[in-house]
Amino acid sequence: MVLLKEQEDELRLFLQSVEGRIAKLEQMKEKFAEKRDSIREEMQAHDFAMVPVKISVAECDDILEEIEKHLIELNKLKNYLSVKLKKVIEEEKMLEALKQKFGNSVEIEQADQGFEVVYRDEEAKQALEELKKSREKTMEIKNVLRKLEEHEQNSQINQQPQGQ
Repeated sequence: MVLLKEQEDELRLFLQSVEGRIAKLEQMKEKFAEKRDSIREEMQAHDFAMVPVKISVAECDDILEEIEKHLIELNKLKNYLSVKLKKVIEEEKMLEALKQKFGNSVEIEQADQGFEVVYRDEEAKQALEELKKSREKTMEIKNVLRKLEEHEQNSQINQQPQGQ
């Protein structure tokens, strides 16, 4: 059985972590944007021509640009996690509704494309046993019919005149 509550908890933790990083990077972005704008203002105050202003370190040409790119990536991840979390919560609600109506015979299991609902009970087990017995009987009947047909064919061959 899919442990939906565990999935929900894990997704909530991931989402919380991503939101925390987004908040931290938004603050950094704001701080560096203020520095960049302050430099531009100073340039304008001294009648310097406007040129691009980059805040860089040895490993990064423009830290503000990199922060903005990473924020886009984190926001995409946040959206994905939110959609996934919403789906898990809907699955939990559905399972709860099914369990109220059908009891503990209903489970949700992981499938290739999402999940599937599986219903197991004694009646289904008995039906399988009946199906097995019926298949065995069917095979027995087919075997008897095959033997009868072989016997008929052999009888027809033996009844044909020898001279032909």
